[in-house]
Amino acid sequence: MKTYFCVMSEYYDNGTVKAAIIREKLAKKKPASTSVSNRFADCYTEWFDTYEGAQAAVKEARAA
Repeated sequence: MKTYFCVMSEYYDNGTVKAAIIREKLAKKKPASTSVSNRFADCYTEWFDTYEGAQAAVKEARAA
């Protein structure tokens, strides 16, 4: 079993970006990443093998 870290990032039509590590999960294999679009924003959940990788993804999203 391995711990995976979930980053949720939201890109709003007005240019606002929100991103955070929202969850940890202990699993045998990495969960699938997903995306959803609605009329206000595009939302993504991505899973990372390491906490540092998740932190880097949050930093990158917020810099967009």
